[in-house]
Amino acid sequence: MIRIALLAAVLFGSLLVVDRAQPVARCTAPPITRAALNAAIALPVTPFPENEISPGRTPVDEATATQLRNLLGQLDACANAGEPLRVWSLYAPSYLARLFQVQGPFDEATYGAYATPQPGGTGRGARIASIDAVWKVRDGLYAVEAIKRYPSVPMPKRLIFWIEAADGRYQIAEITGEISFSVP
Repeated sequence: MIRIALLAAVLFGSLLVVDRAQPVARCTAPPITRAALNAAIALPVTPFPENEISPGRTPVDEATATQLRNLLGQLDACANAGEPLRVWSLYAPSYLARLFQVQGPFDEATYGAYATPQPGGTGRGARIASIDAVWKVRDGLYAVEAIKRYPSVPMPKRLIFWIEAADGRYQIAEITGEISFSVP
């Protein structure tokens, strides 16, 4: 019983530290338009080619690192605000194509339903707890290794956010490490 109480205190305390260390940003990303979303979904689906972490990491300058951290802050803020269209505006078109390949394009009614904020939705309370590394993979592609906590998952997840620089902005091209499971 004492172990359970101690474990609960440590977990609860660590969540409080996460919330204090990572203040909730306000979601300011514009929502993706239906036309842009459907254009991305219509792209040919190709696997993300960079899922391998090479041993040598090229560091990035502080200004770039700040922009990449801000992008992930917006990801948390928009997800926690229940704004999926704003979250999706942070994703590269190729990532959207992979995410929605089965669902297909959004009709007006479906898009409209997602346009209504859903505070308290499934992403509520998810936070980037720490960013452990930021590096340049190649020209136009960066990787951010982060620890993310989800309220419905008892242990934090180590993720790699693959971020592309395109059209003067950064977009999430892939997220790896998010789901781990085994099949009997």
